[in-house]
Amino acid sequence: MKKILVGLIVFLSIFFGSSCQHFDFKNNSINKKEEVPIKKDIDLNTVNIEVVSIIDGDTLIAKEGSEHYTVRLYGIDTPETLKKGNENKLAKYENFYAQRAKNYLSDLVKNSSNLLKAHFITHDDYKRKVCILYDHNNDIINKKIVENGYGIVYYITNNKNNKKFLIKNKTQKEFYKDIIESQEKAKIKRIGIWSETYFNDVYFGRNSSVF
Repeated sequence: MKKILVGLIVFLSIFFGSSCQHFDFKNNSINKKEEVPIKKDIDLNTVNIEVVSIIDGDTLIAKEGSEHYTVRLYGIDTPETLKKGNENKLAKYENFYAQRAKNYLSDLVKNSSNLLKAHFITHDDYKRKVCILYDHNNDIINKKIVENGYGIVYYITNNKNNKKFLIKNKTQKEFYKDIIESQEKAKIKRIGIWSETYFNDVYFGRNSSVF
């Protein structure tokens, strides 16, 4: 009799121990293994990119999966770098500040281990992807460039007569407000390009009135 009881106990232990479910007597229900919820990025316009190279202070080459493309930073413009053929189209100190902007962007990218988030806005006339870029701290790189005097607010406006660069949604409106405020602070501090007396010494053929 004892052998039969021992055998029955062993059988029941194996049977119930092998089950992935158990009955919760307190709550009168069957508990299953909890599934870890999958977080999905609801912003379909934002992707993770790896920066391959820096072209200048507002342009870079990015890699997304196996795809490579050029990214133009949205809403800002940094001075032009010296290239073959544009020697006569640069302001007095333009290449100097262009190199500073390029180096600054390079440092920001390196600090994020070359991995950024890119929020796609549109394509420009050169088929480049125009984006808002975020670093590893989720800070906006476009804004950092402006607030530290490496570039100006450009190719973006709240002027309804300028359809091409008019802000179109909440994200763009908030971004525009932030970079305009950042530019004003840089002007007041007279840092970077704003330390020069004449705007035309930094940007060729431009006046100080920007979008």
